[in-house]
Amino acid sequence: MAKFEKEMEAAIAAKFGFSKSKSNDILNFIEAHIKQCVKDGKDVQWTAFMKITKVSRAARSGRNPATGETINIPAKDYVRVKVSPSFTDMINE
Repeated sequence: MAKFEKEMEAAIAAKFGFSKSKSNDILNFIEAHIKQCVKDGKDVQWTAFMKITKVSRAARSGRNPATGETINIPAKDYVRVKVSPSFTDMINE
């Protein structure tokens, strides 16, 4: 578990009086739910924080820079994360 996750686990436990185990279960549920939503093509918008979107990139041709050979790059889905302007403003105060 990463340091931030441990900090969140402890903060949830302290704020709501949960055990660290229950707090960890809550964090795991939130993570899994966000991942499943994005996988299903749903945008995840966390107001005043961020928006997570699944984006599809079409197949295309490219060039190998070492050999100059033309290659086919397959289609791929990726995740775009956009931080809200209010969050950006808050960290710059």
